Amino acid sequence: MSIAAAWPKEVGDTCGNVFGNSLRAFDPPIPATAHVLEIGCAEFDALRFAVQSWPEMTFTGIDWRTTTPKATETRIKGDVMAHYFAPLSFDWIFSISAIEHIGLGHYQGDPKREAGDSVAMLNAYRWLKPGGWMYFDVPWNVGPNEYQVVGTSHRVYDDFRLQHRLVGTFRTRWAGVYSKNGEVVTEPKPLKGGESFYYKAMWLQKV
Repeated sequence: MSIAAAWPKEVGDTCGNVFGNSLRAFDPPIPATAHVLEIGCAEFDALRFAVQSWPEMTFTGIDWRTTTPKATETRIKGDVMAHYFAPLSFDWIFSISAIEHIGLGHYQGDPKREAGDSVAMLNAYRWLKPGGWMYFDVPWNVGPNEYQVVGTSHRVYDDFRLQHRLVGTFRTRWAGVYSKNGEVVTEPKPLKGGESFYYKAMWLQKV
């Protein structure tokens, strides 16, 4: 069975459903016994579904906020910009609606850093094994020069900033666009930005 087939169709969270839809759309060949890291594990409890869906995988989550681990997972209260994991520790790293917040200081005084999102992605690249997979989804708007930092809340990306701030030397394997309701958007049109945005979901690979 593919890993996508094991993830539930509905998880009661829009961003969690975007993740599930993107997982089923691409269905990456992730090993059944993968070592997995979630960046930002305190909001939507993806690890709860993950350990049920893929019981042979090993899961670690990291978040600045306190979150209670289950018996079959590890959760770290820490700063993803500064935390140390050994290089090549993980087969798969995923981040559900979290990268856009890193470094903005919005959640319980989390550390501020203008390039916090880029630092987190550089760390993820370092922590992944060759051939390893990275998934994220972030607020996005169509068209050039649409990048915004909305107070301490979140960033909204355009394609240029996606590439230069987040994707970097990863190889893009799949990308999809979703509405804020979690519905697939095949022909996105420009929005006003700020609180009006799409979600862009991406599967990247370290090669």
